[in-house]
Amino acid sequence: MRLRVRVPGKLMLVGEYAVTQEGHPGIVMAVDRYLICTVKSHSQYILELSSPYPALITASTLASILEKVSRHPSLTLVYNSLRLLRTYLEERGRTLAPFHATLRSDLQTPSGIKMGMGSSAAVSIAMIAALTGLEQIALSPSELFKLGSLPHLMTQPDSSCIDVAAATYGGVIYYERFNGHWVSKQLEQGIALHELINQPWPGLHIHTLLGQPALHLVAGWSGQAAYTPDFLHGMHTWQHNQPFLFRQFLERSDEIVNAFARAWTRPSSARLIRAIHRARRVLQFVGNQSHLIIETEAMVKALDAVKFLGGAGKTSGAGGGDMITAWLKNREDIARLRQQWLKYNIMPISLRLSEHGVQQDSLLSQE
Repeated sequence: MRLRVRVPGKLMLVGEYAVTQEGHPGIVMAVDRYLICTVKSHSQYILELSSPYPALITASTLASILEKVSRHPSLTLVYNSLRLLRTYLEERGRTLAPFHATLRSDLQTPSGIKMGMGSSAAVSIAMIAALTGLEQIALSPSELFKLGSLPHLMTQPDSSCIDVAAATYGGVIYYERFNGHWVSKQLEQGIALHELINQPWPGLHIHTLLGQPALHLVAGWSGQAAYTPDFLHGMHTWQHNQPFLFRQFLERSDEIVNAFARAWTRPSSARLIRAIHRARRVLQFVGNQSHLIIETEAMVKALDAVKFLGGAGKTSGAGGGDMITAWLKNREDIARLRQQWLKYNIMPISLRLSEHGVQQDSLLSQE
């Protein structure tokens, strides 16, 4: 059997950093750049990655492929995903049969630099969806999201997993993080994975936002990658040192996310632009207070150019690199903005909403 799975990338719209805290929302959009995982039954275990970390790993046993993957620091999520799949299948009295898996991604530059579009989440969701599909196991979106979130918690315990939601469900997602401590405790106590993913997770809230104001999205890449764990460490330090200001930030972020959601579902271009302006200001507040570089000098110039055209823009994701987003009222301003961004070494990226999350495109052949 051979099949292909396609997983969309993401853009964070509002709620950065706050969404890593349980009970505080964020909004994310799935976008039409994809990670493709093609799998087929094989006599050996073969893992082939073209990007962002080129690798070709071959082994005759499952234990051997896991051991070889574990040697690659850049493949931690792949390793954790395979470990979880092995356990999940063993609970069902099955083994992960030999496979040839190929991963190809459009979520980074040709040279392999991540662009902040959720490539890590796409990897875990693609691996799990493809290999369970090869084993002819049907997972619901909720089960896939939860199973796909576990490798991230194992790798980065304070991950929001909002990018996993975008990869799974597609569309524009309003999201509140689950209680990560509860999930980790369940795992420590030895709960079966199939039981864990079939029960409610405290605090988890995911729903799709319908509608869209009559604005035009323009995205750009700063030319450098931001390392999210470093930023989250800086946020934790700020949270510890200035808890009152951190709580103030969370309250402001919640207000902005909910205002954005209302402007999206009951379309209002003016209210959406106001919400994005406020979101940028609160992230600037975070940068000033935590001493993190949320906006580089190039980003400041690029986002001020958006404001000059009557639109609104902000950093998307960790900040300090990665992506920026802009919303414009007039279509004719798009080309003008992109030309301006190039002067600041911001690379315009053509992105559209991906209404669908992970998809098994087709059964390519029977072998």
